Amino acid sequence: MAAPDTQTSQDAADAALMARITNQDQAALMDLYQRFGSQVYGLVLRILRDAHLAEEATQDTFLKVWHKAEQWDPSRGQLSSWLLTIARYAAPTGCAGESNGTLFHGPPFWTAWPNTPARRNG
Repeated sequence: MAAPDTQTSQDAADAALMARITNQDQAALMDLYQRFGSQVYGLVLRILRDAHLAEEATQDTFLKVWHKAEQWDPSRGQLSSWLLTIARYAAPTGCAGESNGTLFHGPPFWTAWPNTPARRNG
């Protein structure tokens, strides 16, 4: 477990990062992806057991964060917990969407970013 000062510092950094995302700062979303992309992808891959669907669910997770960043409430929990909860619920959406064509079918948004977790693991 992190020391209290370290945790307070991380909480402040998370709040600043989410404020930037709320203000539509694309670099902040990239920072969030760099930090949590592997965890999100790993979680949805374990749930879906399909790399393509896991990539789409990962993308869906970060797009949801982009559009709903203001909904994160630091007083209710860690940023990582909120993000992984979104990912957990994005995974079944990915399965359902695949059958009815509602999933986003463009290239993943992170493909333009070098050295991202999906590129390292994929």
